[in-house]
This record gives sequence, C-alpha cells and structure tokens, in this order.
Amino acid sequence: PDLIRRGRDPLVGITAHEATITLRITARGRDERECLAKMAPTEETIRGCLGSLAYGTDDDEVEDAVLRAVAAAGRTLATVEIGTEGRVAALLARAQAGMAERAFAGGTVMVAARGTTAPAETVDALAARARAAAVASGAAAAAAVGLAVGAVRPGPEGRTAVDIALADAAGGARIEHLLGGGPALAPARAAKTAVDLVRRQLAARVP
Repeated sequence: PDLIRRGRDPLVGITAHEATITLRITARGRDERECLAKMAPTEETIRGCLGSLAYGTDDDEVEDAVLRAVAAAGRTLATVEIGTEGRVAALLARAQAGMAERAFAGGTVMVAARGTTAPAETVDALAARARAAAVASGAAAAAAVGLAVGAVRPGPEGRTAVDIALADAAGGARIEHLLGGGPALAPARAAKTAVDLVRRQLAARVP
C-alpha cells in the first residue's frame, strides 16, 4: 500500500481500462538516469508482488505479449469462440505490427443455437478444432496451439460463466471464467483472460 501513498517519490499511479490495470511509475530527478535509478526498486517490488500477472511495459497490450510468447516458442495459435462474440480474434488481429502475421493462424466465431446456453461440442472439442486449424495453416502439429471460449452458461451462485480451453501437444489447460463487470465489460474481460491463458501456460513450460 505504501507504493501509492501521496507525495511518495517515485509515485505509483493506477488506472484501469477495459479489464487491463496499468501501473505508472513517476520519479523526480536531475535527469532521466537519476529518475530511472530511483524507479528501479519500486518496479522490482511490483514485479515481485504480481509475478506472471505483469505481462509488459510501456505500450504493450496483452495481445502483444501473448503473440510474442507464441512466436518465441516457434508456435502458431488459432481460436474458436462463442461466448466472447469474436473479441478474442479481434484482440489478436490488432496486435503490434508483424505479430499477428507471424503467430496468429486465424479465428472462428460461432453462435450458440437459439434457446440454448451451450453448443453441441464441449469447449475441449472446440479447442481441438482450433488446434487443427493451426496445423492446417502450416504449423507443425507439435507447434500448433488451439484456444477456445465456450458459450455463456449458468455458473455458481447465480452468476454466468464461460469455459476457456487450450489444446496443444502437451495436452492443454482448461479454466472456468466468471463473467463480471456489466454487459459492456464482461466479454472484453473474458477475451483478455482467454488469450492470457496462452501466455501463462507457455511461460509455465519454460524450463
């Protein structure tokens, strides 16, 4: 809590926009070098507290970090989504110049059948379908990653949720994401959670 105390030097400011939290460190000094030196211990504290939640610096967005991790691992990512209404594919497509072309094999957007809350396929099957699309794009099977977001469904305690799954040669991962933040924010938050699952899984597998 002391990091955001008024009058502190360096000062840490916090902003939140579309489910992304930004921490801004500001220091006073005679020159840039002195300011950066003063800021370094504060940045180290923040990174130590947040761990893998911190994905980048400056103008990095989560989609940039995700595709950078995919490309660094020599992989290609494809997506299939229902509950996020195309937001996952839109995020990845607008990554920093060159990243999408290198690592994003494309996305498929599906619509749940009218009157239902779930598709015929499970989210794991959707992830496998996305992985097959990555392979078809030219990625070797071992380098293909599929990401899927299922349909909106009833969740615990009266809330709504989507299932998010990742499929790759290592077997993948699966999480339940509870929707929150209102109708405008909830799909964007779910989309960012989905793409960030890829980054965190790849980071966890680095020796």
